[in-house]
Amino acid sequence: MPVGKPPGESYDFSVSELNFQLRYRWQIAPLSDLFVVYTRGDSRETGLRTFSDLFQDSWDFPLGDLLVVKLRYRIGS
Repeated sequence: MPVGKPPGESYDFSVSELNFQLRYRWQIAPLSDLFVVYTRGDSRETGLRTFSDLFQDSWDFPLGDLLVVKLRYRIGS
């Protein structure tokens, strides 16, 4: 069964996503790790702007900053 697009919607793909992720893993012991992950992300409409403008705006005005710390520790022998 064909489905039409919602009224007022276009098929224009003018949304851009740019994510930067920095990961660090420290092995404390066998099967025991500490992970630190920093993510900086952005999603905005591109319009007629250049890539360098999009990149600069994404870095200067991010829509999301996230720092995650995870400890995985093996208990027992």
